[in-house]
Amino acid sequence: MTAEPAPPAGLREVQAFLTSVLRRTEPITSDPTLAARCAVFVAGNARVSPAGQVDIYRRQFWLRHEEALREDYPGLIHVIGEDAWDTLYTAYLAAHPPSAPTLRDLGHAMADFVAAYDALPSDTVALARSMARYERAFVDVFDGADPPPLSADRLAALGPEDWEQATIVLSPLVVRMALSHPVHHLRKAVRGGETPPLPAATETRLALYRRDNVVCFEELDADQAALLDALGSGASLVAACASVAEGKTPEATARLAGAVGGWFRNWAAQGFVADVLVPAR
Repeated sequence: MTAEPAPPAGLREVQAFLTSVLRRTEPITSDPTLAARCAVFVAGNARVSPAGQVDIYRRQFWLRHEEALREDYPGLIHVIGEDAWDTLYTAYLAAHPPSAPTLRDLGHAMADFVAAYDALPSDTVALARSMARYERAFVDVFDGADPPPLSADRLAALGPEDWEQATIVLSPLVVRMALSHPVHHLRKAVRGGETPPLPAATETRLALYRRDNVVCFEELDADQAALLDALGSGASLVAACASVAEGKTPEATARLAGAVGGWFRNWAAQGFVADVLVPAR
């Protein structure tokens, strides 16, 4: 095995210096001490000083990373406004600087960051936090790996007694969400070039999923959400249905029983189900 060559002398010092100064929000040229330090590592030329050269890359750092975050969080920007966004993304990048070659995961902590961020406009806090959660899930669903395809023949071979004991494995590309506002409609309108008004708070349950390389959403009522949550926790199909039916009137239980089959046909067609596990007899 050939050993990797040793880095050139002083390379780590150059890297450490540039890493620290490129994250500055203020121009490097405005700090005489820092500007002089740049001349140790950067030659400059007849048109621009060493500090000016480094400052070009500093500006590009912020422009490139802000652009990547803007692409993933257009709904959040619409909710809080451009001024608040400028402050938020600057604080976010200071707390979560890029740590990977790809920009795909640059906003990986945005939902958690916004959940704890105390400088959001006071009238949009709940909406902004729901939107950040939704848009982060959007990225995960869009880029997630497809599960192995579910065999239609194997499903057709299952009898009624198998379904009574079956455990439904939901696809990892299905994200179930309970949100304070209907952010799915708002984000869709924003992405379509509209400037919609901000919606009022409305309890919203969604399943976010990918179909034919497009991220889609399914609005869920309380029973559908409860059933998917029970299945997602590992309950068998029968146990999950029983938990949703608990406490309902006989009439409501009958309506639930009549609806479940249609729900499953729809969910299966949309790729919600990754596998059906049946205990060995």
